[in-house]
Amino acid sequence: MHESLTTYGVAFSLANFCGVLSLILYLNKKKIDINLYLNHILLCFITAPIGARALYVLLHHDEFNDLSFLSILNIFDGGLSFYGGLAVFFPVFYLYTKANQQSVITVANNLAPSLSLALAIIRIGCFVEGCCSGIFIASLEIIYPSQIVESVFLFILSFFLFYVGIKKKEISKKSSIVFIFSYSFFRLITDFLREDHYEHIIFNYVSVSQILSIVVLIPAIFLIFKSLDKSKKN
Repeated sequence: MHESLTTYGVAFSLANFCGVLSLILYLNKKKIDINLYLNHILLCFITAPIGARALYVLLHHDEFNDLSFLSILNIFDGGLSFYGGLAVFFPVFYLYTKANQQSVITVANNLAPSLSLALAIIRIGCFVEGCCSGIFIASLEIIYPSQIVESVFLFILSFFLFYVGIKKKEISKKSSIVFIFSYSFFRLITDFLREDHYEHIIFNYVSVSQILSIVVLIPAIFLIFKSLDKSKKN
């Protein structure tokens, strides 16, 4: 196994550890019982990797033609899609949270900062792995560091969400919406500068990831306007 692949696995594991640890500290700061979130964490660990790997394999099936089934299941060598993970995790999360008589939006708001932090660390793993790389910018004679730019963006977003979650209680009620809107909008724009953007094109211009970004953006924008309208009435 190549060292870079092993390093990606370390980054993935570190992302999960930091995500859980930050959530524990965050909930403790807000005086919320962590036990209320243990099953949500477990659901995320089970469902998100399944969806993330499945969508990646679907979009990059040529990479797996000569690999064994166990190799396809090995997520520690890289090859995950955020939107695939979200597509599988969110319905399960929604149904479980409703069945447990918890507020979906409240739980999602508290999970959002840690999720952003975990993704930021995973992107460092992508940089080491060499996947999700940027295009070559001829005028500057550099390769656009898409993984690092996205990682920095997610770190900043994470710290912002942690801050408002503790200091700005009213804004923190929209943390999950802010996260989903910010990340999907960021991906919609910056994917034009990713090398793999040109591998999965729809309508000769827009990539699959950008289509999925738009799909996620639509309800996020709706919820933002709905929230603003509710604030005006109050």
